[in-house]
Amino acid sequence: MYRFLDHTSDIMMEVESETLEELFREAARGMFSYLLPDKPILGKKTVEKKFELESVSLGTLLADFLNEFIFYFFSKKLVPLEIKIRGTGKFFLKGSAVLGGIGEEEFRNAREIKSAVYHGAEISKDRNFRARVIFDV
Repeated sequence: MYRFLDHTSDIMMEVESETLEELFREAARGMFSYLLPDKPILGKKTVEKKFELESVSLGTLLADFLNEFIFYFFSKKLVPLEIKIRGTGKFFLKGSAVLGGIGEEEFRNAREIKSAVYHGAEISKDRNFRARVIFDV
């Protein structure tokens, strides 16, 4: 589950999930629901990209993870179709994503996100995992 919260000038998103792996996937889904509020028409182009990320905290790891997808979206016009997480550690994440291309019109109509910022990015755990991340728009 994800939801967007009021923030002074940027976009803040809160994500909740039972597992850490699902939290990361749900964060990506939420971010792309903001970028592409209308379901994009996907082309035939698909590519699989592997990722291996390590950071100083879970919050910064989440920001790094989301920034990987922001890069693929704005540089290659690719959106995640499937995200597989194969390993997590204290501040480590390894996996792959199948990415699909979107059309030029969908790309032109997308909302802008510059990056997921490190300031305020946090993950906590009580009954479920909960994260907050701010997007610089």
